[in-house]
Amino acid sequence: MTRKKKVEVEKPELSNEDQIFAFIQCGLCVEELLAAEGPEVSPRDYARLEAGWTPRGLQIRCVRHECNVLNIDFEGCQHPADVTRKVEIAKEKLQ
Repeated sequence: MTRKKKVEVEKPELSNEDQIFAFIQCGLCVEELLAAEGPEVSPRDYARLEAGWTPRGLQIRCVRHECNVLNIDFEGCQHPADVTRKVEIAKEKLQ
């Protein structure tokens, strides 16, 4: 029996820096954007997502379509998390 070799990916330290490499979008919202004939709007500006804790993990839902986008089961495990923010940047955006 041949085993697949596990590929190690270099992971940056957990921080409050933007480390997103792939966005999560509602499929229905993306379909609407692709079919739209009006002014172009980015998926980021069009999105109306909400995220929250569930008894099993974390869920992301689309507010516009009232549907599930992603539901993660942590299978009882706890994971490290960074819940800090850069205060200076947050204050600048409020002004």
